[in-house]
Amino acid sequence: INPIKYYKVPDNVVIKKLGIVIKNGAGNAQTEDLFLELLDGGLQMKIIEPQKFPFFAKEGDTLNVKIIFSERVNCIISIADNNGFYNESFYEANIDSVDTNFILLLKNQNIQESKLSLSIIIGGSNTQLNVQKEILIQPKIQIENLPQNTKNGLNYLNENSVILSFSAPQKKFVYLLGDFNNWQQNAEYLLKKDPNSDTFWIKLENLEAGKEYAYQFLVDGAIQLADPFAEKILDPNHDKNIPNSAYPNLMPHPNQAKGIVSVLQTGQEKYNWKTTNYLRPKSEQLIVYELLIRDFTVEGTFKAAQEKIPYLKNLGINAIELMPVSEFTANDSWGYNPTFYQAVDKAYGTKNDLKNFIDEC
Repeated sequence: INPIKYYKVPDNVVIKKLGIVIKNGAGNAQTEDLFLELLDGGLQMKIIEPQKFPFFAKEGDTLNVKIIFSERVNCIISIADNNGFYNESFYEANIDSVDTNFILLLKNQNIQESKLSLSIIIGGSNTQLNVQKEILIQPKIQIENLPQNTKNGLNYLNENSVILSFSAPQKKFVYLLGDFNNWQQNAEYLLKKDPNSDTFWIKLENLEAGKEYAYQFLVDGAIQLADPFAEKILDPNHDKNIPNSAYPNLMPHPNQAKGIVSVLQTGQEKYNWKTTNYLRPKSEQLIVYELLIRDFTVEGTFKAAQEKIPYLKNLGINAIELMPVSEFTANDSWGYNPTFYQAVDKAYGTKNDLKNFIDEC
């Protein structure tokens, strides 16, 4: 079937995919929807192995490369880094497929040389393709027991140091990126691995007390994400819509980071609870007001809601049930789409604003 002729497609319409359902002879059984990507002619190639990139390997591993082409081509394949080729190049002329092996060797273990490039140069009848794919050499991680009483996420030790703990089942290695290392993948910030769990961890020292640092985890060299147990996050898309009146002097999102980042801060000013002798009403005497911070006041903040507590008391209310206030997608929500459970959504105010609201209640 020629899709353009069969479907009588106008000249100005480009077909990108063809949807197919295959039925049996009786017509009572069929496949799920299948989609074939359609190409617009010319020289095309498909990498069969490795199945996905970036490809992870250890030094000395054998890399099997299989490629098919849409026509007979001349092909050069090389494994390279910034300093030149590590392996002999593969070259063959007038072929329609490739099946060859490479042994991955490193000249040294510098972190800058743990990324190799699979270079594929294909010359066809009328054109040439040049494809670059990334190969990541797995760094040698240090195996060391997680310090006692270390919980997931942030563990502040003193005004200048913290332990970060991150659970990553079935992952090979984790780096810490942040303001403290200019967001660079660096051997000094490769997390250690606990031998008895799926936990990676690192101790940061010599931090400036009271200073906020943005950070992310880089998992297996490809997945860059914020700490799921962070107490504060920065959102590149939605923070700009939070007024200064709701969250004064909000730290800007770092340009070097990708997506949402987490924030740590040693030497934070401790919140001193003012109301320490409060007696809760008996459960059978509770008169509960379910309160959505977003809608309860025009400002939609903890501070504004706190000013209305006398109004609630006059109604006879003696308990408030807040609708979810942990970080959720965007700034406008009922809160039932949480993204970071330990962080207060900044659209409502700071975590100390929340504590002060509780204190006043």
